[in-house]
Amino acid sequence: MKFIKIKQNIYRFNAPGLKPQGLTAGGLRRSVALVLLNHDTSEELAKFIELHEEAHVKNNHPAKVWLAGALLFGETSAITMDYRTLGALAPYVYVFSAAVMMTTLFVLFIIVRALEIYADIYVFRQLGASSYDYFVKLMKVRYGNWRPPLRTRLTHAQGGLALLFGDPLAAHAPWEYPLAFSPLSAALISTSSSYFFPAGPRAPRRLLPPIIPGHPVVDIRGFAGS
Repeated sequence: MKFIKIKQNIYRFNAPGLKPQGLTAGGLRRSVALVLLNHDTSEELAKFIELHEEAHVKNNHPAKVWLAGALLFGETSAITMDYRTLGALAPYVYVFSAAVMMTTLFVLFIIVRALEIYADIYVFRQLGASSYDYFVKLMKVRYGNWRPPLRTRLTHAQGGLALLFGDPLAAHAPWEYPLAFSPLSAALISTSSSYFFPAGPRAPRRLLPPIIPGHPVVDIRGFAGS
């Protein structure tokens, strides 16, 4: 069992029975990577894992995830609090908050996948086309198959394509591109929904302008009383 420092903020832990993998964690100012290996792991495969984690550390990817999450979720909380200061919440505010929260998670999910692809491109630039061979070896050692399980493909995208061709766009799945525009969809859904719910006495809907300029806001209370 060994615990040694490879580079600045990158450490290697070698112990029997471990499956080779890398972990990176950090805050806004510093990131630390830990490479887990066993005694049977070749030096080439260890180098492959270290380069991937080195990309996360050098570019402080955890800080980017923290910052993006804080901005996205902070905006969601701020908007909800702005509504709250106007009095009782109209029903459409809950629809709006749920839509924004879901799209925030989608966007953060895509950011994580993009950072993983960036790390794969970093490895490709260091090792060239042989990086894909090391990727296949690592998958076989970890999972017994060259194709990683679904949970790994969700967070790491199709990293094998980036390691094979050095193309960052090829690794993204087709469904990721519509998700990138999910905040726009949430804005349209939540704004449209405000037409069909009654406004409170202090009209909290004034924070959401109509989609069509000059289009009146429908108050269904008038229909209910007629």
